[in-house]
Amino acid sequence: MTNRTLPKVVEYGGLTTVPSPFESIGTTLYCFLLEGDLEKLRGFCKQVFSDPSNGQIEYVPLSRFVMMSVGNIEKIIPSTPPYDQIGYSSEGQVAFWIITAAVKRLGNVLIAEHPAVFVPYIFVHNAFSFACGREVEGYPKS
Repeated sequence: MTNRTLPKVVEYGGLTTVPSPFESIGTTLYCFLLEGDLEKLRGFCKQVFSDPSNGQIEYVPLSRFVMMSVGNIEKIIPSTPPYDQIGYSSEGQVAFWIITAAVKRLGNVLIAEHPAVFVPYIFVHNAFSFACGREVEGYPKS
């Protein structure tokens, strides 16, 4: 195997997003527990994880409760120069969180391997947060 040096990235034109990381200033976040239907949550996790992976990856909800967070960030400022000098964005958001466990099957018995948080939906109010959070960071923003 040879050691290759990758070419430098050339920044040109308008950017849809700026590079991470970001500093969040003036953040307010409220969290609420909502009662859900455990069987529907199990079916949802199966649809998202188990079915597409043919059972190789399985996550199950640990509770019928789902957390909904509602928040606002007054200023989101890139930390990477020179982008830290170009201004800021604000973000209002609503997200839903399902507490799960990654499991393996031993016959009909589920063995928990580790806890995990599954955030299937994040709703934001501006295009910058949507593009950067979804397309760059991979968060499920709408």
